[in-house]
Amino acid sequence: MKREHIIESLVNQFAENINNLSDETLQDVESGKLVISLTPDVDKEAGGCGGLAEDPALRSGTLTK
Repeated sequence: MKREHIIESLVNQFAENINNLSDETLQDVESGKLVISLTPDVDKEAGGCGGLAEDPALRSGTLTK
């Protein structure tokens, strides 16, 4: 089913991205200090990271406190 393939693809992409997080950032996510939000990158618009994210994994999602 196409839905299952899409979900599997997203999970694999997420796993690849989260592996790029620093240990400190990963611990903050695990503890709840940071929350992963699956919103599209708005680049240079208000609230966007503008390509300046510390961790490469943050470029495809958002971590918030």
